Amino acid sequence: MEIQTVLFRMGIGTWSTDMVTIMPNPASPKFQIGKNLPTDVGFIYGLTTYADGTDPDGNTLISTAQAQNIYITLQDGATQFFEQIRMSDLLNEFAGSPIVRGEKFLPVAIPAFDLSKSYYQNPNSYVTATIRLKLWYIQMNDWNRVKDHFSINPNYKQADKK
Repeated sequence: MEIQTVLFRMGIGTWSTDMVTIMPNPASPKFQIGKNLPTDVGFIYGLTTYADGTDPDGNTLISTAQAQNIYITLQDGATQFFEQIRMSDLLNEFAGSPIVRGEKFLPVAIPAFDLSKSYYQNPNSYVTATIRLKLWYIQMNDWNRVKDHFSINPNYKQADKK
C-alpha cells in the first residue's frame, strides 16, 4: 500500500515544498544546499526535481543532461544518510523522451533533519542554472500521530525483529 493511501485513510494532509539552490558562478565541484527545512516538516516521504525550461520565478532550471551529472547527498551533522544520488534519479520527465515515470516522486522515508549540511556535487562544473529540490512531506504534528498510531520505534534495528 502506498504511503499516500495510508495517510489519506488516516485523514493526514500531505504537503510539498521546494528548496531552491542557484548553482554558484564561478563553478564549484561541491556546494551546500544551505537551506533549513521549515519547522513544520515532520517526515519526508518523497523527493523530486525538475529539469529543462524555467521555474515559476523565471530561473533557468538544470537540463536533463546536467541532472545526469549532478549528485545530491543528504546529511545530518556528520551522518550521510542519502548519499551521492544522481539528480536524474529524481526526475519524472526527460527532455526528448515520451517516457514519464508514474510516480511524481522518488519514495523515501526521512525524518526531519537539518538540510543546511546537505550538498550537491557538480563534477562537470555547470553554472548558471537552478536546482529545485521538491520535498513531499507530512507536518510535524501529523508525523507524531502516525508514530503513535503505528508505534514506530526510532531505535528499531532489523536484528531486533523476531
